[in-house]
Amino acid sequence: MRLGAVPRRILATAIFGALNVGVAYAQTSPPVGISPMPDIGITGASDLTNFIICNLAAVMFWILTALAVVFVIVAAYKYLTSGGDTEKVSGATKTLTYAAVAVAVAILAKVVPVIVADIFGYAIGYTC
Repeated sequence: MRLGAVPRRILATAIFGALNVGVAYAQTSPPVGISPMPDIGITGASDLTNFIICNLAAVMFWILTALAVVFVIVAAYKYLTSGGDTEKVSGATKTLTYAAVAVAVAILAKVVPVIVADIFGYAIGYTC
């Protein structure tokens, strides 16, 4: 059975790779002036916990803020298209209430980690 050019190359690459298992082509140290990882100020487990909590709170804040904006736009559309129908106005009012709840939860997402950290003695600061 005859192999074409592409299967021969694949077979040759596989054999060559299998023969070079013990060879490692990794750098032993980074080049001068380049750090292997950016310094983000994490020196221990508590710093890592603070970093994760702060980033999670920031992500929750922006997601909930965007969600609140969407709710306000939907509520405005419902008000504009209600035509005086009390059910549609009631639905728009509920949507606006949901937007207010999303804003309140977003604010809590920023405040609660700081309060909890203060209670448990972590010093995450107030820039979280």
